[in-house]
Amino acid sequence: MKTIRVQIVEDDAGFLYLLECTLSKDPRFELCSSCKNSETAISVAIAENLWLPANPDIVLMDLNLSGKELDGIETARTIRLNTNARVVILTSYEDHETIIHASTRAFASAYLYKSSFSALIPTLIA
Repeated sequence: MKTIRVQIVEDDAGFLYLLECTLSKDPRFELCSSCKNSETAISVAIAENLWLPANPDIVLMDLNLSGKELDGIETARTIRLNTNARVVILTSYEDHETIIHASTRAFASAYLYKSSFSALIPTLIA
């Protein structure tokens, strides 16, 4: 069985830790990188796709990085346009219209409300 390589982009240290712990305990996943800001996320994702033989399959992208409203959209969009990774938006926003708009603009394949953390694994393997 092929492992699913995951890059996490999340600026909340506590939530990042929770994601890392959850994914590291599941043998179906390999954590390839964790980034706390847009610039690092983009450079790591693109570098991995250029230089490493095993690229991230999924990027978990926080919708709100560094306090700028919805700045994860452009980061996700840039990664999606330059890699083969699927993007899954992570968000504490629960306004359906906002999330659909953000997911569409980011070319995301899915989204996950942070309050629905128990759906993480099913969302990633879908």
